[in-house]
Amino acid sequence: MITALTEITGDTGDLPHNAGPVKEPFPVPEPAEPPVSVIIPAYEVTEYIAETLDSVLAQSYENFEIVVVNDGCPDTVRLDAVLEPYLDKISYIKQPNTGASGARNTGIRNSTGEIIAFLDGDDIWYPDYLASQVAELRSRKLDLVYCDALLFGDPLFDGKSYSEQAPSSGEVTFDSLLMFECCPILSGTIARRQAIESVDGFAPELRRAMDFDLWLRLANDGAEMGYQRKLLLKYRVRRDGITGDSVRRVEREIELIGRFQRIFELNEEQETKVEKLLAGLNADRNVAVGKAYLVEGNYRSAITSLKKANEHRRSVYLSLIILALKYFPRMFRRIYVRVRRDEIRSFPHFVRQTAGSGPLDPHAR
Repeated sequence: MITALTEITGDTGDLPHNAGPVKEPFPVPEPAEPPVSVIIPAYEVTEYIAETLDSVLAQSYENFEIVVVNDGCPDTVRLDAVLEPYLDKISYIKQPNTGASGARNTGIRNSTGEIIAFLDGDDIWYPDYLASQVAELRSRKLDLVYCDALLFGDPLFDGKSYSEQAPSSGEVTFDSLLMFECCPILSGTIARRQAIESVDGFAPELRRAMDFDLWLRLANDGAEMGYQRKLLLKYRVRRDGITGDSVRRVEREIELIGRFQRIFELNEEQETKVEKLLAGLNADRNVAVGKAYLVEGNYRSAITSLKKANEHRRSVYLSLIILALKYFPRMFRRIYVRVRRDEIRSFPHFVRQTAGSGPLDPHAR
């Protein structure tokens, strides 16, 4: 394992580069274990990060370094105490808060591996994670590969796989990523440094779904991407995490699609697919808002939102729910709250009037 004892504070900038490439008289074979840099941003993960680090240190693969980036963590004193036993095994960088994108970019700049492995500070790798992922990347000559994960930490998802919630099928292409037909999970992804640097890493202006943005830019740049269906990690589901509640998760996807429409030149077929996708996402959002209104006892707003959703879905099941809300609202609410108690935990604590039931403008900044 590569180890580093350095603690860096503030803006670290780029690592120094060699004066130039060393010329070899004959091709040098690729090492049996190419060096891997594990990048872990640390912000409000203090109670979980020791378990995360232990999972990395337990890897059967040995040629790696760990870079932990304290991104202006509000409980830095406690985080420092948790990390103290690991300082001889990690590079520990502190910087003012820039968001997860900036933290990961800092980690990449201050790492040395030819392969970058992303890991959130609350997730857990199985011992053969790196060995399996690197072997897959090399054998298939890919620039990026991702795997499946077991979900834990929330009763609604415990024991389910990530692919059950966000399945991948077919080849990983720009179109399949854009249409959510292929769904990489960040903590289950490794990629070649050259590919990541060719698209300038994560977009620092993004605070949410920066990984999805990176995958699309990589695909658009011609990166070869793939996946394997092995369960190689545990992904922690946290209600207080950056993914947010059920409404914000859909809104984030809508905003991202609008961003991609602005920055990529989509052909006519892609535009048609995207507009259809946006209509479906707005319907999903209206269903989520309608459920939240129902739980609050705001039946009129719930019916309005669900009717808007059904203009797209044209679902008999949703029509029956609307009828039940119209004629038996209180009884339906009691049954729903009793049966869907775990699901309700993913609803927003309150539904702002600005959420409304109209379509979200994907081009709003």
